[in-house]
Amino acid sequence: GGLRGEQLRALRYENGLVVSDEKILDGIGRIREVVQGPDNWLYIATNNTDGRGTPNSGDDKIYRVKVKSTGQ
Repeated sequence: GGLRGEQLRALRYENGLVVSDEKILDGIGRIREVVQGPDNWLYIATNNTDGRGTPNSGDDKIYRVKVKSTGQ
């Protein structure tokens, strides 16, 4: 996940080199943390308040995203 770039990307490595780079998600703000839960869903925490003091309706959320299996 990208805090500054505000995107979630999937990278595939072979022999220590990136062989594919795919944008998975964007448009939800600054991505602070991404973890895969025991249910195989991704949990994504955003951090958008940036010291404004009073969070707005789109700030600091946790998203749950289904992981699509590519068979690889």
